[in-house]
Amino acid sequence: MAKPLHVRTEAWLRGSHSFALVYRFQLQALLKESDLRIHHQEQPPLHPGQHDGVDAGFSLGSLEQVEALLVAPSYPPDVIYRLVSP
Repeated sequence: MAKPLHVRTEAWLRGSHSFALVYRFQLQALLKESDLRIHHQEQPPLHPGQHDGVDAGFSLGSLEQVEALLVAPSYPPDVIYRLVSP
C-alpha cells in the first residue's frame, strides 16, 4: 500500500465569501479520498466582518470531523493547497 499524501489546505472554511463556498465543495471531495491525510489551516479574513453573519455554504458534517482537520500534525505536509483571494 502506498504512503498517504499529507495535504495542508489553507483557505476560508467560514463566512460568506465565494472562495469559502468553492473551498467547501473541494474539501468535501478531498475528504472522500482514502489516500489523503488533510489538515486545514484557516486563513485570516481580508476585511473585518468577513467571517461574521450567515454562512453561505453548507455543513461539512459532524463538528468532530471538521475539528479533526484543525489539529496540526507533527509532520510537514507533502502538499500545500491554498485557496484565498489576493
